[in-house]
Amino acid sequence: MHFAASRTDVFGYAHEGEGGNNTDQVLARMNGISPSGAYFLLVGASDRASPLHTVSNILTIAQLLKEKVATGNGVKVFISTLLPRTDQFKERNVKVNVLLRESIRTCAASCAQIKLVDLESGFLSNKAWETLLSADGLHPNKDGYRLLSELLARELSFLMC
Repeated sequence: MHFAASRTDVFGYAHEGEGGNNTDQVLARMNGISPSGAYFLLVGASDRASPLHTVSNILTIAQLLKEKVATGNGVKVFISTLLPRTDQFKERNVKVNVLLRESIRTCAASCAQIKLVDLESGFLSNKAWETLLSADGLHPNKDGYRLLSELLARELSFLMC
């Protein structure tokens, strides 16, 4: 599956990510996001609005991404739960994830091409998950990114079927 985008990371992978964007900022720049056959969303950790507002925005972003391809057929949108964190927004992320899981589980036909990738559970399955974060308590460190890549490889290869 090909992913088209306006940016390329240091490894040559295409993306539309903007570090630190909240969901309102992503919604504001949806017109600039290229059509693609697949999208991966890990967004909401920088939001300071209510968890319900964040989840509503995430689902709106997913629906708008599906509409970027004329028919929407075959487009897959992968939405990740937020990673666990140790700072003052820890509980907020937990609430967002609970609402996100419930929303994806109950949205039926409108979510047919939307798949949840539960990175939070993958991190929390490691008893020493806090050691996988940088000193800021939010971003993964080298070991955290290693686990993140393993979780994504496993989840996405299963969900792409």
